[in-house]
Formats: sequence, C-alpha cells, structure tokens
Amino acid sequence: MASMNITTNVVAISLSNELCGPKQNAGSLELHSYSWYSGNLDGACGKYVKDVMRAGGFLLDQGWPLFISEFGADGWGTNANDNNFLNCFFGLAAERDLEWAPWAFQGSYYLRRKVGTDEVYGLLDSSWGQLRNASFLQRLSTIQPPSQDVLLIKS
Repeated sequence: MASMNITTNVVAISLSNELCGPKQNAGSLELHSYSWYSGNLDGACGKYVKDVMRAGGFLLDQGWPLFISEFGADGWGTNANDNNFLNCFFGLAAERDLEWAPWAFQGSYYLRRKVGTDEVYGLLDSSWGQLRNASFLQRLSTIQPPSQDVLLIKS
C-alpha cells in the first residue's frame, strides 16, 4: 500500500449509497451499518456480509483501514431483526477487526419544546442516568480488543 498522509478527512461509504466520494488526503474510510440496509436477515448473515464487503469492506483486503462510524440497533433488544443484525455485525467486526462507533450515546433528544424524545438506539436510557441495556455493552466489550496487529502508516 502506498504511504498516505493521515488527516481527519474521511471517505464516506454507506450501504445505501456506497462510496460518496473521496476528500483530499483521506486517511480512513467510513461505513455506516444498520439493520434496515440489508432487510430482514432471519438469522442468515451471508447477505449482510456480502453487502458490507461490496459497499466498502473490500478495501480491507487492499490494506485500507475501515471505520464503521455508525452502527446501531434497537437498544432494548426486543426487535428480532435488529438482534439478527447485531449478531452478524459483531461476528464480522470480530473476524475483520473492524474499528467502530455505535449510534448513539445519548438516550433522548431535546427538540424545541418537546423534552425526552427517546432515542432507542442510544446506549443510555431516556433519562441519561442508566444504560439502556447492560448486555449490549457487554457484547460491545467483546469486539473492543484488537484481534490483529496494528499497522502504523508513515508518510
């Protein structure tokens, strides 16, 4: 892989619109991943993995870093499709040692005069005082440690 200058610029990739276009001196590639991108998975991860690899995951095989800058599912753990999605996502993230950030941290939104609009994808509950689902955080911890060597790129 050619050396590159690491900056805060990213190339945005989404499973719904694929590569959005590079920015000059991009140092990482970004992908968003949600259950609704691949439809109903019914416990089968093949379509999801294929969609991710087609949309941007193939860059991993070319030595490029890939950051899943948004992924999420209903934090209560009661949506079967979201649960299937998370099983697929966690498996892929562990296997490919993906970098990731969940959507979202906050448990609610403050919109004009309407207080407490719940963010069911949030890690916190709507009061922001407790975790929405402690088992979800435990699952996240399984993909936190790197499973592959870290490659530092110098320009």
